[in-house]
Amino acid sequence: MAQRINGRIEGKINNQQIDGFDIHSYVVVSDGRVYTAVSKVPDLLGVDLQPLVSLALPVSWAFSKQKGLVKNGFQLTGKI
Repeated sequence: MAQRINGRIEGKINNQQIDGFDIHSYVVVSDGRVYTAVSKVPDLLGVDLQPLVSLALPVSWAFSKQKGLVKNGFQLTGKI
């Protein structure tokens, strides 16, 4: 089963206002894989936005595969 998770990023980077960047995650629950993309990024900010990859980490943690006794975020908290 796959899940789609979408959100919006707003704020300032390098004194440039960012309004309405869309973040999209596609989660393949059965495999514990997450694919994430950010859209509507101006060319001038592309490199500066690379640290935003960390925004996808909670989604990856929530849906990761359980291995041994180690649980994923959803199993630990019961919510996303």
